Amino acid sequence: MNSDTLIEIERVTFGYDASRTILNDVSLTFQRGKVTAILGGSGCGKTTLLRLIGGVHPANSGRVLFDGEVVNAHDKEQLYRLRRRLGMLFQFGALFTDMSVFDNVAVAALRRAVVPQ
Repeated sequence: MNSDTLIEIERVTFGYDASRTILNDVSLTFQRGKVTAILGGSGCGKTTLLRLIGGVHPANSGRVLFDGEVVNAHDKEQLYRLRRRLGMLFQFGALFTDMSVFDNVAVAALRRAVVPQ
């Protein structure tokens, strides 16, 4: 991984149970400073991928790296530290419609600064 890479998905396979694989041998790289959208049909694994990046679930195989560090879904201290640097917007994310995306993100950052975590 080079310094331009913020998130790297390396040969990740994941399923919520043994009978249903959601992601199979997926590899992706997300560049630092770039806006990235994940698009696809219902059930193709978009939200699952975001949950793996955020450490909500561990991958069945492969690795998820954030800024060069393997995301460990079982290490709460690491997850809280990494999550303070992550921002994700899911569909129906309740953005303020009269504000830009930047201003919406700034509201969340201001809230974190005012309300201790």
